[in-house]
Amino acid sequence: MKRCVKPTPTCPSGQKYNKKLKKCVAVGRGHFCRSSGDPHFGTFDGKTFDLYKVGDFELVNAPGFRVDARHKKWNTAAVNERFAVLINHKTDRVEVITEEKVLVNGKSVRLNVGQTYTIAAGGNIHRYQANRIKVTAKNGAYVDAIFHHGKGWPLPQYTDLIVFVPQLRKTTGLCVAANQVKHAVGVFAHEYNPHFPEVKKVVATADQKAKALARCTARKVLKRHLNMCITDMIQSGFSIHARDLKAFENRMAKDIKKFAGKRGKKLGRGKRLGKKFGKKLRRGKKFVKRVGRKGRKFAGRVKRFVRRGIKKVKRFATKKVGGRR
Repeated sequence: MKRCVKPTPTCPSGQKYNKKLKKCVAVGRGHFCRSSGDPHFGTFDGKTFDLYKVGDFELVNAPGFRVDARHKKWNTAAVNERFAVLINHKTDRVEVITEEKVLVNGKSVRLNVGQTYTIAAGGNIHRYQANRIKVTAKNGAYVDAIFHHGKGWPLPQYTDLIVFVPQLRKTTGLCVAANQVKHAVGVFAHEYNPHFPEVKKVVATADQKAKALARCTARKVLKRHLNMCITDMIQSGFSIHARDLKAFENRMAKDIKKFAGKRGKKLGRGKRLGKKFGKKLRRGKKFVKRVGRKGRKFAGRVKRFVRRGIKKVKRFATKKVGGRR
């Protein structure tokens, strides 16, 4: 009789089936990217650059997951105004216009703080703060958006984006490298054709640099953000991220720490299990050695016993033969 074996369930790209948990889990440590301010990019490998272009751009294009960002004019620079996501093997489209207005496959969805909208094919949209919303795909990839609003700004809002992907296989877009600038088509409900010329960086004079430095220093910008702030002041006359970038980086660091903590726990369990198994293996080896020694001793005794027996038989036979003669 053939034994029936249950087939292992198939998991989405970037996941594997965990028999103990009985569900699909993400593989690898994962990779983070950010697009903040006007906009400043931090790629998956930790490099940074600025992009002063207006239009729809591919932020991430990975197997089963794609994020597009819409850059709109902000003085002489640009900012993320909204974003759109293709998830679940790119069959479901989510466009986030504001934290109050979300389109799922063309239908409007409104979420209150703390509410979660579950997508039928997998994944969800979760609004966990008044100005923060997260779109997660069923393979674990997600985009986390922080909306900023202000009066007297060139635009009513701008958006900071954090993107996470489980793995970088066949992944392209601005989150991978600065030279992967590709205009996005077909994800947003309406195309954006801006009548705004390509922006070239302003060649600043020494006086302009000194004024920009003074303004950034007055706002108590951290040293690691100072060059970005000076560039913004020269380029657009206003640094929209100077106060928010520290908090934004802290939020991003928390996400990375949380993810790393989960992986660390699993790694710790694995190490502990490995130590236990190692101890058992060492005990097993010692046991085998002991048994081997005893076995060799016993075999020696048997050999000696056989030899003695043979000698006795020979002596007995010799005596008998001698007696008959």
